[in-house]
Amino acid sequence: MPTPGDSSALDLAGLRIAYPGPGGAQRVVLDVPGLHLPAGSVVGVQGASGAGKTSLLHTLAGIERPAAGEVRWGGLNLAAQSAGARDAWRRRQAGLVFQDFHLIEGLGALDNVLAPLWFDHARIPAALRDRGAALLSGMGITAPGLRIDAMSRGERQRVAIARALLRHPAVLLADEPTASLDADAAAGVATLLLNAAQDAGERREPRRRARGGRRRRRRGHRGVASGERGAPRRDLRRADP
Repeated sequence: MPTPGDSSALDLAGLRIAYPGPGGAQRVVLDVPGLHLPAGSVVGVQGASGAGKTSLLHTLAGIERPAAGEVRWGGLNLAAQSAGARDAWRRRQAGLVFQDFHLIEGLGALDNVLAPLWFDHARIPAALRDRGAALLSGMGITAPGLRIDAMSRGERQRVAIARALLRHPAVLLADEPTASLDADAAAGVATLLLNAAQDAGERREPRRRARGGRRRRRRGHRGVASGERGAPRRDLRRADP
């Protein structure tokens, strides 16, 4: 039986995302009859404004529940879990880059990167603090103590990406992660994300062999990033109400 920690692939079945509309009728934003993404897939999601890209990412992360259907990561139907179970899965397995970043303005860059660890650690381990600083440095943030409210939007975006990568997540969900960056910075961030996916696959391979799992040619992150360049794209169109 699949366990919550085994996030080897994504399977969607009968997925419908809908919100209340006029007169109490549901307004269907997105309808996905079925989709399978093997472990290690890097996929870009493309669609017009309002097509449901952000809603899809929030549903894949368990932030929102769909109106119907299944969201299975490695066999675990995330849509059927309680809010607490979805939160725990997301903390263990997922790295998220939100469109609006959700950074804490009163804190510096490094403290924002480390903020998710407060739920699990009374004191931040030195190795994770060092990794956070290294991620920021690799993205050109040379003043880790600089407060978020003193940073440009592009700098904030890089802090948000570093936060998402901190704990080597098995699943990476990024909502337009390079939208606020210039061409050179965007290319660098895209390379960083792809390298992180490769690194995650290499680190997980010994554990996969120990469990008797089959080797895959592509492993690591499932990056579902809306509007990204250089990744296979799936076009999203609004479902008919």
